[in-house]
Order: sequence, then structure tokens, then C-alpha cells
Amino acid sequence: LLAKIQQREVGSLIHVSKKDIDAFLASPAGQEHSDIEYHLAHILIAMPEPPTAAAISRARLTAESVVKELKNGADFAQIAMEKSTTQQALQGGDLGWHKAASVPTLFMKVLPGFGVGEIRGPIEDSSGFHIIKLLDKRQGTDNPMQLQEKAAEALYRRQFEAQLVRWLKQLRADSDVEIVQP
Repeated sequence: LLAKIQQREVGSLIHVSKKDIDAFLASPAGQEHSDIEYHLAHILIAMPEPPTAAAISRARLTAESVVKELKNGADFAQIAMEKSTTQQALQGGDLGWHKAASVPTLFMKVLPGFGVGEIRGPIEDSSGFHIIKLLDKRQGTDNPMQLQEKAAEALYRRQFEAQLVRWLKQLRADSDVEIVQP
């Protein structure tokens, strides 16, 4: 009964537009609902422990030099084997296929608008300087209509929860409760 009342009072106030859905699907939060898969390769130029200013500067210069080599046509897999400090270095830095939700956040920040074959970097974080290459990209099994429906449901749930909190606060504020002692 309570759920029906909440649905009637709160659900009727919510409208999710096509524009909202498109914006959501393009956002990092929306990528979690996407079934797009990315095939990535990765090179890490690690920073020594503890990282001194000089060591960080050397690592940055090395990473920038690697990016320059790659953009001038050097083979990504070969450079990864020679210079990367990741476990995947011996596989040419190949990370395999990953759904958007399982791609590290650091990489997801640069993936939108990233074309197949493009190289991005160096991207700095506490472990060092990352260089990534988008080897391929594919749409998963969901068709575009299913993705739109999933996104609409996610947006509706978000808006419903936010609106429900506001509605409950308003009910409490409008209530006049008097406690009578016997």
C-alpha cells in the first residue's frame, strides 16, 4: 500500500526525456549501463618508490618520449615489451576486451571520443605514467533500444529516489504531531 502511494505521489512528478537519456549514456555513469566493449593496450612507465621530484620528472620525460615514438609509427606491442612495467608487457601490453564498467576510471576519462588505433597519454597517477591505445571497440549484445530502456530505467530510479526524499521531508514538515501523556 505504501509503495502504491509513493508511486502515485512521487512517480507522477518524474519525466525522463530522450535528451536526458542521451546525455546519461554519454556520461561516465551511463557508461556503466552500456554494453560497449573496448580492446585496449597499455604501457606503464612506473615511478620508483618513493617518488622524488627528479624521478617523477624522468618518468614523465620517458613517457612523453614513448608517446612521441608511437605517434611516429613505432609498434605499440614492441615498445610495451621493451618499456612497460605491467604484467601484460610481454603480451605487447594487450589488456584484452573489457566492458565499459570494468575499464579503470582513469582510462574511462579519455575513452569517450577515442577512435580505434588512437594513442592517448601520458596519463599520470600514483603508479606512474600510462599510455593507452584503443585496439578495437564493439557494441555488445544489447540493441540500441534496449540500452535506451536501461538508461531510462536508471534515470527514473535516480529521480524517483531523490524526489521521494523531498516528498518525505515535506510530509514531515507539514505534519503536526502532538504527543499526549496520559
